[in-house]
Amino acid sequence: MSERLRPRDIEAMVLAVLRGAVRTSEGAPRAWMSAYQVLALMPEGTSARLIAEGQIIGAVNIVRTALDDLAIRLPIDTSVIDARGLRLAVDGHLVTPGSPAAPVYRLGIR
Repeated sequence: MSERLRPRDIEAMVLAVLRGAVRTSEGAPRAWMSAYQVLALMPEGTSARLIAEGQIIGAVNIVRTALDDLAIRLPIDTSVIDARGLRLAVDGHLVTPGSPAAPVYRLGIR
């Protein structure tokens, strides 16, 4: 059996998802994304493997750790949104963020 994926193993994919976030206009900042959304937009094989290794919450925690690690080294903005009542679809499952103040991320300019 192969070793479990770790945050550093998925950093390039996480960064690619952030780079692909929508913009409202050319030159505008990219949109904010939650770790749930990043997980859902990662290559299918990787997201499925992360979910298989740790259920959705474990997979989101790996993605969130990768995002937090990248934010230390790269121009990634972080903030929080009021997630009360928010439900997100990940891999066909509706999930509710575990905190009422859910972190969000975007590729920024520092």
